[in-house]
Amino acid sequence: MIYVSSSSINSKRISDSVRHLARHGITNIELSGGTEWYDEIIDDLLSLKKEYTLEYLIHNYFPPPTDAFTINLGSPCLETLSSSLSQCLSSLQLCKV
Repeated sequence: MIYVSSSSINSKRISDSVRHLARHGITNIELSGGTEWYDEIIDDLLSLKKEYTLEYLIHNYFPPPTDAFTINLGSPCLETLSSSLSQCLSSLQLCKV
């Protein structure tokens, strides 16, 4: 199965990137970084998934963190480690939706 990265479309909102891909017949979409967080992000993605019968994969910095940082699960800095773990857990939670 081939998936196209949402980051291939330059947009601040992931929903705009996903909609653009879906309108061009792409139904397997990898949700990637490069967009900004907004409160309706999950609702928008679920709505688009249903409307266009989409399949999603989650990659790296998705959902986008509210404050940009570099994931480092091996960091000795507790703040970096905590942010990294939180980002990974957010991605896993989204996979359950």
